[in-house]
This record gives sequence, structure tokens and C-alpha cells, in this order.
Amino acid sequence: MTERKLPPKRTAEQLQAAGAKSVEMRKARANVRAALKRGALDLPHALNLPVVQGMKLRAVLSALPGIGGRRADAAMRYINACDGKTVKGMGPRQMERLMDWYGKEVKHG
Repeated sequence: MTERKLPPKRTAEQLQAAGAKSVEMRKARANVRAALKRGALDLPHALNLPVVQGMKLRAVLSALPGIGGRRADAAMRYINACDGKTVKGMGPRQMERLMDWYGKEVKHG
């Protein structure tokens, strides 16, 4: 049987720094979702932000004005993406289909 590797022990300072960083990221992601919702930020620009790269694609889509859970699910099916897909995990074809969907449904729809 192979020996199981455990994560490294962290000091209290390291744990506190990691906690502060995660709070900062959550706040930044919440700010992006709010900017999307009020229309201050559009999808193509949001997808290029580093803070958005780790977000679930469905969460980004449902933050768009007028897009709820059902339309976000429809977009996920349209671009052939699974529920857990992150923004940085999208392939070039999925990105192309997403921009196609965005142009039809959100900008003109």
C-alpha cells in the first residue's frame, strides 16, 4: 500500500493570510456579479478579468441582466458545457458559441 501524502502544516500566519485572500476574492467576484447585473460591465470584458477565470460559468451568466437560472441553463446547453464548467475551462469552440449566444439572446433579445 502506498503512503498517503498529507498537505503541509501551515502556520497561523499562513492560515490567516490564506483566509484574508479568500475573503478578498469573494468580494471581488461579488463586485463583478453586481457590475454585470446593473449593466456596468458586459460579458466579453468580464470574461477577460483574472478574478472571473475561476468562477463557474453558470454563475457569471445568471448575473447578466434579464438572465435567470433557466436562461443560464439554456446557454450552458447551447455551448455544450457541463454544470461545473469554469470560465478558464472553456475551450475555443465553447467561447465562440457563448459569444454567439450572447449576441443573439442578450444584446438583441
